[in-house]
Amino acid sequence: MIKMISQMSRKPRSARRRRTNPVSDDRVEVIPPGEKPESTSLFKDKQIVRFLGAQFASSLGDWIGLVAILALSARLAAGTGLAIFGPGIVLITRTLPGFLFGQLAGPLVDRWDRRKVMVICDVIRGLLIAALPFVPNLGILVINQLLFEIVTMLWQPAKEASVPDVAKNEEQISRINSIGQMAAYGTFPLGALAFAGLSQLAAVLGEISFFKAFGLNQESLALFVDSATFFIAALLISGLDLPRREAPARKLDFTLAIREVREGYREINRNVTVRTVIFGMTTAVFGAGSVVSLGAIFVQNDLSGGPSGFGVMMTTLGTGAAIGVLLLETIGKKIRREALFSTAILMAGVFLFLSSLTGTLKVAALFVGLVGFFAAPAYISGLTVVHESADEEFRGRSFAALLSLTRLSIMMALAISPLVAGTLNGVANLIAPSGSLDVFGFALQLSGTRMTFWLSGSIVMAVGVVTGLRFWSGIEHPRTAEEESRVRRKEMPAAGGDPFRPTGSIELSVESFEALAESDAERTPVEAVAPRDPIRSRHEDRRARRERWRRGDSGGG
Repeated sequence: MIKMISQMSRKPRSARRRRTNPVSDDRVEVIPPGEKPESTSLFKDKQIVRFLGAQFASSLGDWIGLVAILALSARLAAGTGLAIFGPGIVLITRTLPGFLFGQLAGPLVDRWDRRKVMVICDVIRGLLIAALPFVPNLGILVINQLLFEIVTMLWQPAKEASVPDVAKNEEQISRINSIGQMAAYGTFPLGALAFAGLSQLAAVLGEISFFKAFGLNQESLALFVDSATFFIAALLISGLDLPRREAPARKLDFTLAIREVREGYREINRNVTVRTVIFGMTTAVFGAGSVVSLGAIFVQNDLSGGPSGFGVMMTTLGTGAAIGVLLLETIGKKIRREALFSTAILMAGVFLFLSSLTGTLKVAALFVGLVGFFAAPAYISGLTVVHESADEEFRGRSFAALLSLTRLSIMMALAISPLVAGTLNGVANLIAPSGSLDVFGFALQLSGTRMTFWLSGSIVMAVGVVTGLRFWSGIEHPRTAEEESRVRRKEMPAAGGDPFRPTGSIELSVESFEALAESDAERTPVEAVAPRDPIRSRHEDRRARRERWRRGDSGGG
């Protein structure tokens, strides 16, 4: 009988329905018997193929262009008073608009046609990149990159908001996002490798009179290829069929973004675990920022490598990061995230320091690859710890604050690193007037750039040690919003005492005192209090065991 009722209540296979667009379209369609859901054939949908193809082309072009622009800025600034500042100035220019106005782009995009926004932005970005080989000086390059970043700031939210319009169901949304992240970061080694190959090809073609007339050099060919990827992306996006939306009646509230950022900062200040992770991530980024700012100069002057050498360094960095992510998905699952976070930062700092000790490009590239191998798992582990520790109500704002602080840290590193390198140049001249230093029988060229890398590696190593000690010492897991309204009972009362009044220590504050009065009035049993978080309990158990060990009491665990 039960089986008959179950079969009667089950809808026939032919009557199953699915939503074609969970956000913008309320239509449903019937799945014929025997047909697989469309989510299992993601690449059979022309809309999705166009959308993902545009993302792949844009991401590959971004990485090729970034390496080429860093090399171009170093060449344009060579022989001027800004020789050591060139790459840093360009990167600060690309970071500043997103840091200041990034949260305001979303409301603007919501009022415009997203497909047109993406197409126009890709065309403008392609034109700006195509103009770079003809840029005469560093100032024009900075203006070009400022305009490029402003346009990108509009393209990104339009792309993210279009994912539900392209997908047919929630599963496809998740898969498109995953593939999009792979396209965004997985193309980094491909872009760096493509730049290295294009630089070599340009050196050969540059000897031909036809190409020499166009001023073809090692960066220009890569920039022309980068420009073409944006035009390809615009062509693919133009074929998308995205629904048009009504402009919201509510006026823009420019104070909303500011309020949310402030709330995120307050949550970070309250949450000790999140604060430790963000301290580690932002400080490590600050320490490693010199690699991005001074990497091309270090390869050219200290390792005797050109633009292709810098491309090789970026390729090994990206390859190491990709391998680190793959191993994190297998071996890394057996290691506590907090331990993995601090240890990976420490090892990244060690190999960053070692990469600055070598005088050959091959050995330096190997060490830089190991930097990426440890840096990528450290970044992902840090994000995971924040996911697990942040209160769900404030999680989005905590991540917004994390990204803002990381951008600020990068900007500070890009601005300060050239100044530090310039100052240390004088110190290097005092230590080694001949320009080289004898280290265990090896002649090591000493420069301010190399000494800045030493300092950067030391900072990253120190961050790994500090965060590791902080986690090892039994950092207290933060109280959630619900726990803030309760009194934490540390010990059960003695026999005969009031079971509703704790006799142990209590962390007193205005909120906890008010919560104590409420709990006393309601006479809530101790057993009714929500169970404590296992992460916090683990840290408190560890502290209790260490305290018993100090007292010489080994009993009870």
